[in-house]
Amino acid sequence: MSIFAVENPFRKPDASAREKMERADQVRSDETNDRDFRNRWTPPVDILENNSTYLFKADVPGLKASEVHVVCLGEMLVISGERGPGCGQKFLRQERPQGRFCRRIPLPANAGREQIKARLLEGVLQVSVRKLPTGQAEKDHAERLEITLNG
Repeated sequence: MSIFAVENPFRKPDASAREKMERADQVRSDETNDRDFRNRWTPPVDILENNSTYLFKADVPGLKASEVHVVCLGEMLVISGERGPGCGQKFLRQERPQGRFCRRIPLPANAGREQIKARLLEGVLQVSVRKLPTGQAEKDHAERLEITLNG
């Protein structure tokens, strides 16, 4: 089963980009496996850019910071977590999705992976990635980098 991944918004699609996306679907974080994703849902993500930063905003209403995980896996930003069922309540109708979710978003070459900041504010996860100066790219970055979530 494939984990949902977004097309790379930072460059035009080519064979290399498609291969990276296919590899991203094969890479799994420690907490994910096919069984966990039977009832998955997909939070919408906006990607913004200014002169010095990339900003990723994901809607995760009702979740606490302890229920959301942000990890940088090589060239991918991975946002995952789980929304559990209501506190033993009897639902007459349930439209809000629950279960595990995972979003994988390719990072551009000039992303400063070592200085990623994340916070959860009013149901919106905001992940800020500093841009490196033009022509500079991190050559030796950690393969897996856990991001501490504030909020």
